[in-house]
Amino acid sequence: MLLATIGLMAVLNQDLEESRVPDSDPISSWLPVAPARPIQPLALQGVGGAVAATALQNRWTLLTLGFTHCVDSCPMALHTVWTLLQEQRLHHPHNRPLQVWFVSIDPQRDSLSRLQTFMQDYSLPVGGPTIEPLRGELPQLRRLSTLLGAKFHYPKWRDGAEYPVEHTPDIYLINPAGMLVARFPQPFSSSALLEGLQKHGWHASPYEDTPVKHNHQM
Repeated sequence: MLLATIGLMAVLNQDLEESRVPDSDPISSWLPVAPARPIQPLALQGVGGAVAATALQNRWTLLTLGFTHCVDSCPMALHTVWTLLQEQRLHHPHNRPLQVWFVSIDPQRDSLSRLQTFMQDYSLPVGGPTIEPLRGELPQLRRLSTLLGAKFHYPKWRDGAEYPVEHTPDIYLINPAGMLVARFPQPFSSSALLEGLQKHGWHASPYEDTPVKHNHQM
């Protein structure tokens, strides 16, 4: 009787282990975008001039929306991407280079000079990949956020220069065909970014890397 009871308990424990759903790991989470959808730069401006319409072609791109007065999600997203770029530069220098865009959704306060100063905290060695700050006019930013499936809005009150901009804090992955294929929600981690990139073929992409192009205005 005792042996039968012990045997039954062992079977029940085995069934419990097999049926148990593994705990999800929020540190390595990323979400596929299906179906993938095309993303256009939509008249964005960078330090080097207007971003070319083909700037998302033939490059793997990580893109996040934010603003320079942001005190939480934006610095966390940028630091996570910066960490990934540093890890790749130090340990995998021959991997395909990444293009990273920080697109300001606060055109009223974020001039290109302010964006450039803000990004100094996330600078990388000369010759390495960089995080490029971009800005645009509100209609273009609204359209871009719609394409990404993101949202942002301003408070009804705007007292001086200090006010928050509520926004979707995700990091977005765009493949070399200019298609949005994944997004990375909080909490951010460089390992999640690397996993998502590799799952979508970043390490074995058939596309050629080409320099980021700007339409320089005279």
